[in-house]
Amino acid sequence: MLTLGAQAAKRLAFIKLLYQQGVEQGRLPMPMAATSLLSLHDSVEMFLVLTGDSLHAPLDARVDFLEYWRKLRMGGAGVQLSAVAGMRRLHDHRNGLKHVGNTPVPDVVAQAVSDTTGFFEDNVPRVFGIDFFTLDMSDVISQPHIRDLAKQAVSRFAAGSHMEGMGDLALAFRDLFDDQVQGSGWLPAASLGRPMRENPSWGNEIAHTLAALHNPGTQNGPTPREEKIGRMISDTAHAVAGMQKVLHLMALGIGYEEYLRFDQLTPDVHGSRSHPRLTVPTGYAPTEEEFDFCHQFIVTVSVRLESARSHRRSPSWASGATDADETFAHE
Repeated sequence: MLTLGAQAAKRLAFIKLLYQQGVEQGRLPMPMAATSLLSLHDSVEMFLVLTGDSLHAPLDARVDFLEYWRKLRMGGAGVQLSAVAGMRRLHDHRNGLKHVGNTPVPDVVAQAVSDTTGFFEDNVPRVFGIDFFTLDMSDVISQPHIRDLAKQAVSRFAAGSHMEGMGDLALAFRDLFDDQVQGSGWLPAASLGRPMRENPSWGNEIAHTLAALHNPGTQNGPTPREEKIGRMISDTAHAVAGMQKVLHLMALGIGYEEYLRFDQLTPDVHGSRSHPRLTVPTGYAPTEEEFDFCHQFIVTVSVRLESARSHRRSPSWASGATDADETFAHE
């Protein structure tokens, strides 16, 4: 049995992220569910490569997928991996999709998810001595504060504090999205306008401001017309704030339906970062599958954000520009 070092743990966390992506894709309607075969196959192959690296096995750069089982059991430090029959099915169906264009039927996708789940369920403990499905994917998150919140969420949920664990994920998203997406300038501000914050008291505040402007020095409350204008401006601001969030999510490559599910499953968070207040509906009782979805959502947003940042570089011609460079004579 191998010792799982810090770098190998991070790689294994990414493998689990890829596996869970394949499971989620498998729940989509056909033909989109077919992409599950690609993600599942990649997750298994990455685990086989990780096992080979950890064993210092002499693997060729272009080793055939099904050859891993034989090559990884060779030598004194070899390991006997299981589930080769199921992985052969996955490999054949994945090749049929990728190289031949055969779209699998739903039963094939369901079988692939089941086979891959069994593969990891059996082989991760066999190689590294840990339970793959309790592995914390938080190590994939590069932002320290968000990573700490995600790890705390895992600990709290496992200890039975389900609302607090889900609240940590909601707070992580608020911090990640508000501070690092809308507030960081990773997308040019001019394209979406200045980020707007939703405030339920806007309408009332606007109505009283209008009343004070129309009747300075009096204690009269707003008129029905002023209240109507306040509501209209408030509704417009709320709509713009919502649209900005949707557009930012789309720019990150995050499905809006995924965000809606995350938002539905997690508590509403109010207050400051140090003293958050959580609001949940009556009977709130998230399942482990729902927690895993929300945790994966945070990891995905974090990874997509880092990917987006990698493209935020100035154009090659921007450095060393002079005023003369800005003038172009067109004839």
